[in-house]
Amino acid sequence: VFDYDWGLQDDFMGSCQLDLTALELGRAQDLILCLRDPNKPTLDFGEIVLNVTLYPKSQEDKEALQTMERAMLGASLRYEIRNGEIRRRTRVTNIAVRVARLK
Repeated sequence: VFDYDWGLQDDFMGSCQLDLTALELGRAQDLILCLRDPNKPTLDFGEIVLNVTLYPKSQEDKEALQTMERAMLGASLRYEIRNGEIRRRTRVTNIAVRVARLK
C-alpha cells in the first residue's frame, strides 16, 4: 500500500496479503488486514478494513455458484428459478450491474 502524493514520491505504508481460498463464493465478508513491513517487523503500520466478495471468473465457476445458490434455497434445477430471484433472496449482487452503476 502506498499513499498518493501529488507531484511528490508516494510513501510506502505497509503490505498485507489476502488469502482468496478462505473466502466463500458470492458472500460478502468484512476483513481487517494488518499492514506490515518485512524490513521493520516490530512496527505497527495500521490496518485496512475491506468488504470483500469473491465472484467467479469463468463460466464454469459461475454455473457452480448458481448451482450452490439454488441448493442453499432448497430449489433444484428443474424448478428453473430465475437468477435475479436467487440473487435477491441470497443478497448476492450482479457485478456487471454494480460496475455499470459506478460509471
